[in-house]
Amino acid sequence: MSVLFLVRHGQASFGDDNYDQLSALGIRQARLLGEYLTRTEFRLDSVWCGTLARQYHTAREVLECFRNRGMSAPQPKELAELNEYNSRQIIMGIIPQLLQRNPSLQHDLDAMYAEKKAFQRVFEQVMLRWISADYEQPEMESWRAFTARVHAGIKHIIKEEGRGRRVMIFTSGGPIAAAMQLALGLSDENTMRLNWLIMNSSVTRLMYNDEQITLEGFNVISHLDLHNDASMITYR
Repeated sequence: MSVLFLVRHGQASFGDDNYDQLSALGIRQARLLGEYLTRTEFRLDSVWCGTLARQYHTAREVLECFRNRGMSAPQPKELAELNEYNSRQIIMGIIPQLLQRNPSLQHDLDAMYAEKKAFQRVFEQVMLRWISADYEQPEMESWRAFTARVHAGIKHIIKEEGRGRRVMIFTSGGPIAAAMQLALGLSDENTMRLNWLIMNSSVTRLMYNDEQITLEGFNVISHLDLHNDASMITYR
């Protein structure tokens, strides 16, 4: 069987004007992953990534570690289907509805980019509303459209790569959760809740053949655990 190694990007720049760039910690997380993989003489046949800066930068940092050790580091193939959903657009589109139902939410809205817990409370309500069957807006990618494009991207990679391959995919939490849904048949709500558990620079392994996709490992952060530093473990 072939294996897909799905890597979530390193920590992005939460709270900055441009979220789509790795923070200093995110760069460190990516480099630690690259160093760990090269120490274990990890073999790569092919690399894919989305078109977002944080995804490509993570791939670049990891693959540079391979090149520094004289190991094979294939050039990433970009695929937009691996991109994350537009969380800012979704939040701005759904918040007015939530405020009408629950005006007390305004307190968390005012603090959401300064306090992580406030952001999480708002984010969870928004995302659960977004995936609900009765919510769609013409100008916004729906949950169904998002998961459909990710599923199509994963299937495209599987078809192009074929058998006996070790393929690394640099993407984001949402697409990794959608890939898990494809493999495990998860409900929409369970898929979203799984998304919230996926850590920066973690590795999820899916085995595949012509008939099925099977989970082999989820959300692995051995490269971070080795350093025994809780500050290295982030979710956003």
